[in-house]
Amino acid sequence: ILAHTGNRTRFDEFQQLSDVAPTTQEKLRFLAALGGFRDSQLYSSAIALMLSDKVRSQDAPFLLAGIIGTEHAGKAAWDTMRTEVTWKQIVETFPDNAVPRMIGSLSALDTPECEAQIIAFFDTHTVKEGDMAVAQMKERLRVNVLLREQETAKLADYLSPVALASCSN
Repeated sequence: ILAHTGNRTRFDEFQQLSDVAPTTQEKLRFLAALGGFRDSQLYSSAIALMLSDKVRSQDAPFLLAGIIGTEHAGKAAWDTMRTEVTWKQIVETFPDNAVPRMIGSLSALDTPECEAQIIAFFDTHTVKEGDMAVAQMKERLRVNVLLREQETAKLADYLSPVALASCSN
């Protein structure tokens, strides 16, 4: 909630708290929360941070996965991640076993356009030790896209009367 409604001061506080966290779990929670900030300048800062020397290479995939999994910043993180320069930096810097775990978050980008980009990207870019993770992510992504396509109109129709009723009260 603090990240969702936060400003630059709160962002800097979370970054500082991740630096001094007493446990790895707490550190990763604060790093992942950086993607929850809704201001485009802040989540852009979080995306840039994951490729900087301010975040350990073994922690950066958790930050990136946290950002990709958000509705507001996921596409921006994907657009950054899929550039040749960034992808090369990711596979050369991040631990081999962390990249496949990070890949799973891409299934949250459940639009047909993102799905096509993701499939095309991973058809030409391999993930060391990640064939199964990529296959599973593609399968979950396909299911998510189909669910969005099949249920969005039904959900909107269902919620319309509810929204109208709450506005009239």
